[in-house]
Amino acid sequence: MLSTLSETETLELLQLQNINSNTVLHCAADRGHTETVECIVNSVSIPDLVTQLRMQNKDGKTPLHYAADSGYGETLKAMTDRLAVADLLDILSIQDKEGDTTSHLLTRGGYTKTLDSMCQRLSPTQYHQLLDIQNAAGSTP
Repeated sequence: MLSTLSETETLELLQLQNINSNTVLHCAADRGHTETVECIVNSVSIPDLVTQLRMQNKDGKTPLHYAADSGYGETLKAMTDRLAVADLLDILSIQDKEGDTTSHLLTRGGYTKTLDSMCQRLSPTQYHQLLDIQNAAGSTP
């Protein structure tokens, strides 16, 4: 369906938010629908993708927070593969209302291999920077 829409129409559709401020990308990531995520990711430019991935819902969660919470590694990979390292680090550093980043959620869920895989493009310094972020409880990933 997205391929039949203009770029403007596609962006308007993807930016619609439900009552919880979730976009279609939040919903697809929450359910681990990797093929849907790939369709969305491949239908927008990199700057528009970065905008989509930075969108936070009413709880401060991004689409990556949802995929991380359930350990959907392939879904996370689909959302982040096209990102420049600087954008990846920036998006992975976004904290929800509880101060949790994607890294907090992956670690808490026992998905450390997924975290390591997703962050392999980061330098050791950037990776440690990400792991030093404290949530509201003072915990690091």
